[in-house]
Amino acid sequence: MMKKYLLFLAIAVILAGIAGIIGHGVIFANQSGIILNTYVPCWFSGIFAFAGLCLLYLLIKPTVFLMKPFYFYTEVAFNLVYFLAVLVCLVCYAIVGDWNAFAWLIVTLVPILVSFYYLLNFRNDEKVHPEGERPGCLFQFASIVFSMFKFFAVFFLGLLCAGAVEATIANSFTPPSGSKTVSVLFDGAGKSANLELYCIGTTNSTLPTIFLVADSAHGIVDFYGLQYYLNSIGGTSRRVCSYDNIGFGWSQDSISGEFTDYEFFYRLLQASGEPQPWHVVAWGGGGSTATAIVTNHTSSIKSVTFVEAYPPGIEFNYYGVNNSLSHQQVLDYRANQLAGRVALAQIILDMAIPWGLMSLFFPTSPQDPNYYPPDKWKEYRVQLWKSKSWITQLQGLKYLQSANDAADPLNAYGPLPPAVPVFGVYCSVPASCYTAKDDVVQKDYYNQQKFAMVRALSATAVFVNNTDCDCALSLPVAKAQFTATSILSLYASINA
Repeated sequence: MMKKYLLFLAIAVILAGIAGIIGHGVIFANQSGIILNTYVPCWFSGIFAFAGLCLLYLLIKPTVFLMKPFYFYTEVAFNLVYFLAVLVCLVCYAIVGDWNAFAWLIVTLVPILVSFYYLLNFRNDEKVHPEGERPGCLFQFASIVFSMFKFFAVFFLGLLCAGAVEATIANSFTPPSGSKTVSVLFDGAGKSANLELYCIGTTNSTLPTIFLVADSAHGIVDFYGLQYYLNSIGGTSRRVCSYDNIGFGWSQDSISGEFTDYEFFYRLLQASGEPQPWHVVAWGGGGSTATAIVTNHTSSIKSVTFVEAYPPGIEFNYYGVNNSLSHQQVLDYRANQLAGRVALAQIILDMAIPWGLMSLFFPTSPQDPNYYPPDKWKEYRVQLWKSKSWITQLQGLKYLQSANDAADPLNAYGPLPPAVPVFGVYCSVPASCYTAKDDVVQKDYYNQQKFAMVRALSATAVFVNNTDCDCALSLPVAKAQFTATSILSLYASINA
């Protein structure tokens, strides 16, 4: 009688696990509000279903197998490994706070423990293994096949354990001392989100606070070096603030509709409590946000500085120019490229992150000797191990698929109000860094376009262009010192 109930339990576990796989997959594509990586619990619902399948197989397996020590101890070893792997994942996701994955892992312990109970007690029950029972050829073949499935299950459990450990490491870093959480309204989402704000230096009524803004894939860890040098170079302490965009660093997870709004940055500036007006330094994609804010809130902005900012869609436009494509062909190329990037982000979320592969693509060792400060290197690298960082990128890519580059503030909002000084800081990588002729041509095109864009925003824009840059530099590393020196020299020119 007990065995019958166990059979019902095993079937129920299998069906519930399959429902979980389907449900979590559907949920990811249809989330509103806060967006989470439901592919992680999706994998664990599959692990739950397979645990039920193993229990079912154990219950219907001819007991002549279990009477033999080799088969008996093999079953015990498999369930023990399964149990320990699930336990490791359970602890890790409890630390991380992924309660969907945690719930599936908790219930997975049930069929595993039931399997242990059945294995350790069946020999004491003569009715469980009547004499003369012999397996047929078909069942022997099925046993071999199922053993292979078990091997793959253990293999994937190992990967999922690696993913759980990675998630724990990535979320183990605490916000920098002195940072604070501020609530900011996002118009496009129709709700507020918590963003992490980090300011250093003392407030000075004669020296406006400097705010650093980047695109959605960057945050505080990208600005550590620049903040430090802006605060320390020249002997006068400057108040410098950076923040984590939504879905990055220590800010909250992404929310649907976040990419239709630029006003959130102005609300962040207000919520900071820093006195107006403010200097705004826009790195890369942060140029779009800065341009919108300067246009809509001119009196609040002391100056705007574009650092390595390029026109929206420059990579697609360059491909069109280099290959003599029509406007429609460029749009088709853009659509294909974005579709490929969306697919890649999707693969990262549903496989690479759950399987713990991100540390292979973004290793923390060896450490880049140029990164400043050195003790923050791991903290900087593990940001792209996180699901929420890639969800944000996926959301941004999907927005770009439906958006028009011509409507981006960098294209649509110019010229900027003449009352706000506009600066450009660039690092022109020397031609010696490029090995192919096409690379040199692309470099020249990008240089022309980045200067032309800022000039279109302000005919009186002032530039600092370092023509002797290191081939491998990016903003978070040694280039931060040059950038900070350049920015402060530009501020000195307007006595601010």
